Order: sequence, then C-alpha cells, then structure tokens
Amino acid sequence: EAPWPWRLTLDVGVHVPLHCTASGKLFLASMSRERRVRVLGQLTLKSLTPNTLTDAAALRADCERISQQGYAVDNEEFIPGLVAVAVPVIGALLIFAFLVGPPAAAQALTRRLGPGVLLSMLLGVGLACAGLGASYAIGWPASTWIAALSFLLYLAAQGWRALRDRL
Repeated sequence: EAPWPWRLTLDVGVHVPLHCTASGKLFLASMSRERRVRVLGQLTLKSLTPNTLTDAAALRADCERISQQGYAVDNEEFIPGLVAVAVPVIGALLIFAFLVGPPAAAQALTRRLGPGVLLSMLLGVGLACAGLGASYAIGWPASTWIAALSFLLYLAAQGWRALRDRL
C-alpha cells in the first residue's frame, strides 16, 4: 500500500517492467544465468523513479541476491511511495500436479485398483525425473515442468482412454 488516500491495483494481464517491480525481478532471478543475460540484453532499463535500477550489472547483482534469499523487493523503484515484496508460490502448483496428474492418468489407463496405484506412483516418479531433467537442461523451474508434463500426461491418458473405449 502507498501512503496516498487511494489504492493501487494491477489487474491480471497488465504488463509491468521486469527490472523495477518485485514480481519482475523475481521472475528474472528465477531464470538460469544464461537466459537472464539474454533477457536483460533485450530490456531497456528505463528510470521510473530515483530508485530504479538502470545499470545492468547492478540489476544482475540484485537478481543473484534474490536467487539466494528467495524473495524480491521493489523499494519505490516502480512508483514513488510504493514498496512491494514478491515470493515464489510454487509449492501449491507442485503438490496439485503430483496429487492430481498421475492418479488421474493412471485411472484413465487401467481399471484395476492395485495396478492403478502402482502406475500412479511410477508416473509420479517419472514426472519428477522428467521435470528435474528439463529444468536442468532448459533452466526453468522444475515445478513448472512437472506441472506442464503432468497436464500433458493427463491429456495423453484421456486420449488413450477415449481410443480404447471406441474399440
């Protein structure tokens, strides 16, 4: 909240600068160093307030600090008088992906309880390995990959089920 008598809200879908917002800097910090260097090379580090980081080296150092501490701060860098903190909320997505994706896919692939439970566990382990491998190779957070792969697994299993039911 700002000290003004009005409230500031940013609606879903609004674009804000990466280099001077807490959420933007958190997003940059979550990237691999190589990707971050590429993205920062494409950004115009425009000064919006006296506190805005406009030096690429200072922003890179800030991103490293954010990666270490796990949260980002916007100290009047975007709007004068406005301070913001951003933290990654990935645990809920990851838990949802593991609790829903593999069992739903297993249920679509087998009709028996015992094999379904075993298949669900194997799919969960496979998703974890694939997500960690993709994260290592490409650099996005493992939770993003696991959630995306879980959804694709679910869609593939539903497709297989529909095909099996037609035959």
